[in-house]
Amino acid sequence: MAIESIYWREEISRIAKTLKPKRRPLNWSERLVCTTEREIIVGFFILRKLVELKKVTDKTKNLMLEIQGCKPKTNVHFSNRFELEEYYDLNGENSYQRSAWYLSNQFIHSYTSLLARDQSRNWSEVFIFSDYDRNKFVWRVPISEIIRAFETCNEDWPHEIHMKYNDGKSDWDVKVN
Repeated sequence: MAIESIYWREEISRIAKTLKPKRRPLNWSERLVCTTEREIIVGFFILRKLVELKKVTDKTKNLMLEIQGCKPKTNVHFSNRFELEEYYDLNGENSYQRSAWYLSNQFIHSYTSLLARDQSRNWSEVFIFSDYDRNKFVWRVPISEIIRAFETCNEDWPHEIHMKYNDGKSDWDVKVN
């Protein structure tokens, strides 16, 4: 499927702008939380889609984001997945770098995601884990890093493409720069 990426880029740019701190943030509501969570997941879907369609370079795919992670104290499952303070060692948090590609999969396949606000009432971070990672880590992803990933994706325009047919997979190996 050949797509014109500008329409996808406009949307990821719009999402990045909605996540930026505001002087007077909206009051908390369940609707606001749900729509913001949806916007972030859609943003990561757009990032992943543009990577897969070779509409952005590996700069976007491999962009390393600074995040925090902590391990579970016990088995995490459907009925206890929202009780982060009880089932994760939040005091044992460590810093990690994970690629935008990796985090796109965490958000798209999220088992749990919880948005947090800072003292100014702006979004500050998302606690997230996929079903695959639920018993490995809960990730704390700063909103500023999500914005950076979305803005990098939006501004990443390939200027050349290299293709070589790969007989082993009966398809083309494609590299964009």
